[in-house]
Amino acid sequence: MVEGDDEEAFVNHVRKLFVHRGSGLSISVKNAHGKGARNVIKAAIRERRQGGYDRVAALFDTDTNWGQTEKIMAKRGKVDTLPSAPCLEASLLLMLGDDPSGETAAILKNRLESHLGGYPPRHPQAGLSIFTMERIISNRANIPMIDQLLTLLGLPV
Repeated sequence: MVEGDDEEAFVNHVRKLFVHRGSGLSISVKNAHGKGARNVIKAAIRERRQGGYDRVAALFDTDTNWGQTEKIMAKRGKVDTLPSAPCLEASLLLMLGDDPSGETAAILKNRLESHLGGYPPRHPQAGLSIFTMERIISNRANIPMIDQLLTLLGLPV
């Protein structure tokens, strides 16, 4: 379960890079359509209850509704959390070697879009291809959300 359209586009991009046919791994990416970490976790718990999944994870920004209550909720609901601090754009900028420190989410979105040909990650023409397999793997140790995502995809540390 992802927080929004940009997260969905990024996770689908990573899935295409790392999960191949015949791997025995089937991944379904669902979109909670915003409203912060709590909403994403609740949506992930609902998905888990409907069954059919070995594991359920929630990827979300930490700038809204992410605290001890949500951590407990996720643990009780058996949902792995992939918090992107403070937001997806900051994590992606870090991967590109662009320091996101001290900037607002709006500025980070604009800076990321400039790296992606002027488009947000969700746009079909966004240049997500700059996030190569090598770039993602090399940033695994620096960005916990990336490490957690790759671990869920079965990539050894």
